[in-house]
Amino acid sequence: MIDAGKLRHRITIQKKTGTLDDYGQEVSTWTTVATVWAEIRTVGSREKLKGMALDSTLSCTISIRYQAALMPPVQMDAWRIQFGDRYFSVLGGQNWNEMNEMIVFDCVEGRND
Repeated sequence: MIDAGKLRHRITIQKKTGTLDDYGQEVSTWTTVATVWAEIRTVGSREKLKGMALDSTLSCTISIRYQAALMPPVQMDAWRIQFGDRYFSVLGGQNWNEMNEMIVFDCVEGRND
């Protein structure tokens, strides 16, 4: 069972959707799937040199109460999580211990627009 006191971050889970503009070109927009309370935990960070610039990546796990609609087989690579003015790309999600109590998302900060 997840401790409700740890769910202190209000997040918005978004899904990338495509629509056509007036010229028939596909335009990507982000649609809100759910707004829930979550626990955000930093797992690690990594820095690497890209070209002549330093690129840093922050990895984290985001835990929420279980919701069947948010579990695979949904296409996670088209999802992101918004927390304030920060965005996290969702790499995958798992039903923690297959107990239908908590979903844990593996995320990377700032990878998709």
